[in-house]
Amino acid sequence: MSTIIIDPANLVYAKPVLMNDAEMHSCPGCSHGVVHKIIAELFHELGRTEKTIAVAPVGLAVFAYNFLDVDWP
Repeated sequence: MSTIIIDPANLVYAKPVLMNDAEMHSCPGCSHGVVHKIIAELFHELGRTEKTIAVAPVGLAVFAYNFLDVDWP
């Protein structure tokens, strides 16, 4: 018998469609993980998932390559 850990009826938050299953490893207090999540939600809400090409800058933001499922040049 399987146990349902999260009842879909009670789900408050779901992982954005464009987010990969990579483990986040941002520094404590760093907002990069939050920004990656917001960007993924925004592209999905705008219906731009198939037409998104992203470029990540240097620093911790470069980990967006691991977290977002978009085309990278």
